[in-house]
Amino acid sequence: SGAGVGAVYEAAAGGVNTPLFRARLSGSVYISSGAYTKIAFDTCSGTTGVQDFIVSGSYDTTNNKWTPGEAGYYQLTAQLYAYTETAFDYWYILIRLNGGSDFLNSTVYQDIYGSVSCTGIAHLQSTDYVDVVGYQNVGSDLMLPAWSGVHFMGHKLIS
Repeated sequence: SGAGVGAVYEAAAGGVNTPLFRARLSGSVYISSGAYTKIAFDTCSGTTGVQDFIVSGSYDTTNNKWTPGEAGYYQLTAQLYAYTETAFDYWYILIRLNGGSDFLNSTVYQDIYGSVSCTGIAHLQSTDYVDVVGYQNVGSDLMLPAWSGVHFMGHKLIS
């Protein structure tokens, strides 16, 4: 019947594409206008009916970062959703490597209630870490709601 059996993450070719993770917000957070803000993706467990998981690697819910624990090529994705009725000119997301500057990024211009996301492939060493930063210029704090469309995830590509 499959009851109580955990998911198996394998590629069609038979290789295993782990480590992998998916994290989200446990509650709404705010990004200040005109400031780069680290996003507190602080939940990495299956709660409130949303599938959030970590299969290998290490997700630090205090510092909101993921370390793969194994070198390789990874696909990384992050998405934010802006909850505002005020139009803004600039809505930006970036995935950082080891707390540094731009690594993977995306920008949306002139939007309301908009999503911004970025995805890319990166080679990570076992001890590297990745986190997410957002930026907006609506003129006041911008709320990111805690729902499944606001997330950060990654997985190892099969070599």
